[in-house]
Amino acid sequence: MPKYLEKITIDGVEYRYEGFYWTLTGYTDETITELVIPARIDDKQVCGIEPKAFAGHPNLKRVEFPFTMKKIAQFAFTDCVHLEAARMWATGSDLTVGYAAFSGCHALTTFEADGVLSVFEYAFKDCHKLSAINCVISTVKSNAFENCNTLTGPIKLQDG
Repeated sequence: MPKYLEKITIDGVEYRYEGFYWTLTGYTDETITELVIPARIDDKQVCGIEPKAFAGHPNLKRVEFPFTMKKIAQFAFTDCVHLEAARMWATGSDLTVGYAAFSGCHALTTFEADGVLSVFEYAFKDCHKLSAINCVISTVKSNAFENCNTLTGPIKLQDG
């Protein structure tokens, strides 16, 4: 059983145990190009990504979130200029994409989530190549998609 606030590093990614779940807090390996976040560590869910955890990562191209992911905090992937795709495989889970979480990810073309998404201010700002958001969105805050000039696909809003 992990201890409260225990920190570990797995494959160049840092995690912290929050008492009932794990969060990603940062990275130690700048050569990571593909990040597949595990759903569990030591039988405890991985549920969040801390602010600025991967901000400015020089080589990250793809990230896959587990069905257990609940929150991508503010600035988590800001300025990951080579990030091309982000996918979350879930079964109806809610996911919060925080303030400016993917802002400045100029190469990002798609964001997919099989669940309901809440998108905060400037979450995808300046993602110039973003052409598709494949998910259901419950909440969109102002300027969430500012300067996403190639976003042409339909965005599904949750009824109600």
